[in-house]
Formats: sequence, C-alpha cells, structure tokens
Amino acid sequence: MTEFRYSAAERCTWCSMRAVLPSEDAADRIVAASGGRLMKYRCPVDDGWHLSYPATEHATLIDPR
Repeated sequence: MTEFRYSAAERCTWCSMRAVLPSEDAADRIVAASGGRLMKYRCPVDDGWHLSYPATEHATLIDPR
C-alpha cells in the first residue's frame, strides 16, 4: 500500500471539492499534525473523510455597526 498524499487526493463534488481522505486513520494523522486546528468528519455521500478548519469556516460574522 502506498502512502496517502493529501495534494493528490480525489475531490468530492458533493462537499465543495474537499479532498477525500481514504481512512479515518489518515484524517487523524493530519488533524494531529495540525495541532488540533483541523477537524475531521465523515463524508455524507462517500466512503471517506474530509477536513475542515472551524476557526475560519464556522466563524461568526460580527456586525460592524
């Protein structure tokens, strides 16, 4: 088996072209390498995993008024 490469991963058309990680173990390794800044979640339509960066993707917008 070859090492998984994030940059060469297939992309998911259902999930905004996010990389499809082939296993939870691969997702866990990247989350650990990010110091916990990334979050893993199972793809809702495929048999793979995705990553998100909650600090920017789920940030609350502040009304500047």
